[in-house]
Amino acid sequence: MKKQKQSISNVDIEKLLNIVEENAKSDRSRALSLFTSLESMMELPDHHMMFGQQAAQYLTAATRANDQLMKVVQTQHKIDLTNEKNQTQALDKSQIESLLEEHTPGVLHYKKFNDE
Repeated sequence: MKKQKQSISNVDIEKLLNIVEENAKSDRSRALSLFTSLESMMELPDHHMMFGQQAAQYLTAATRANDQLMKVVQTQHKIDLTNEKNQTQALDKSQIESLLEEHTPGVLHYKKFNDE
């Protein structure tokens, strides 16, 4: 028996993207805040040895959060392109004729006159 794929609605996708975005922003903010507090403590070489590894972990966490934000933007862009494509394909004949008439007045009448 094959499992049916459950589709996720656009609204659900938007909600998930918003959650990921907010979490990534929060993670990045915390990581950079912790890094900044450690940075002020690492003025002496001995302190750098003690806290350097931890500081690197905070920067790594901030970088991962930035990557997540980029993925959210890329995903949103793909969704927008798909929606635009689907919207364009969904035009019916009367909508197409209306657009033609709006942008090139008289073209449809000229064609009908010549076809007769």
